[in-house]
Amino acid sequence: MTLYSWLWIAWAAMFCVVEYFAITNGVPGDTLSEQVWKLIGTSTDGGRTVANWIWRGGLLALFAWLIPHFFTGWQWFKKKKK
Repeated sequence: MTLYSWLWIAWAAMFCVVEYFAITNGVPGDTLSEQVWKLIGTSTDGGRTVANWIWRGGLLALFAWLIPHFFTGWQWFKKKKK
């Protein structure tokens, strides 16, 4: 395994630790989901702001890129060598 493999594993483990403590501490708004919901306005009782819609668009663009990137490796997008 390379250094980057170990660093990504450490990053994922740190995320799990942070999320675990956010879930178990009993304070609303600490988990990743709750932070994202706050940014995109899901938990807003009033109207949505322009900033909420900008964050929603950014998140949608991220997922529109990330999902095909992970599942296909963009092989269909890369130029084929002759």
